[in-house]
Amino acid sequence: MRRPASTMQDGMNYNKMYAGHQIAMPQPLHDGQVTYADGTTASVEQMSRDVVTFSVWAANPELVERKQIGVRVILFLILMTGVTYAVKRKVWSDVH
Repeated sequence: MRRPASTMQDGMNYNKMYAGHQIAMPQPLHDGQVTYADGTTASVEQMSRDVVTFSVWAANPELVERKQIGVRVILFLILMTGVTYAVKRKVWSDVH
């Protein structure tokens, strides 16, 4: 998105998030740059979401495995809590 030339310096591009709303880097994504095999519309929002999703995966590719291990650990702890409680009730049942 570009502001009228009268308000922009030469070689600058409009960026509402940048201080002064002028930045030398052009917009990296534009609608229709990518063709999706499943027919998804190649909007800037969709491509941005894809870039962020890939960046998260690239930064931490073992995240899915860690989450699966975490679920197993929680289930194990719940099971062991039940077993421990049952043993405690059995051991201390004779104490008055």
